[in-house]
Amino acid sequence: MTRAGRERYDTLLARSRELPPAADNAAHQRQLGEVFADFPDDLDSLRQQGLAYFRYRLSDTGHAALAAGETPPTDLDALIARHWVEALPITYEDFLPVSAAGIFQSNLGDTRHAAYASESNQAAFELALGRPVLDEFALYARLEEDSRERLRQQLGQ
Repeated sequence: MTRAGRERYDTLLARSRELPPAADNAAHQRQLGEVFADFPDDLDSLRQQGLAYFRYRLSDTGHAALAAGETPPTDLDALIARHWVEALPITYEDFLPVSAAGIFQSNLGDTRHAAYASESNQAAFELALGRPVLDEFALYARLEEDSRERLRQQLGQ
């Protein structure tokens, strides 16, 4: 998630916490589905709305078109639409207390929202680790921009 994607997710999660406890897991899942209906669930929308980071690479179609001397579009969306470029989401594994609490809560049928009360503590984590951690937003933004730069070079732009 980009900062904007994370902010939207956190806003919706906070909204879901304000709801009355659900009677059972099925009702809890319905509540979450209703709240998170405002969050895109397809990669194109996430990319176009700037909610997630992506790596971009020249596709086989793009390589073939360049080899044939075709002039590439200059717009990234047009490159993707014409299948010259693939947009691959940058994914990472994370074990968030909220995610874990939500999974365990829904599996156990617990109707309390207290499991979501856990907050991450980066300072304590860094102290235990013995060093600062990277800013994930800066890291993934750099990965995305590096892929865009490689793509521009391949396309001669």
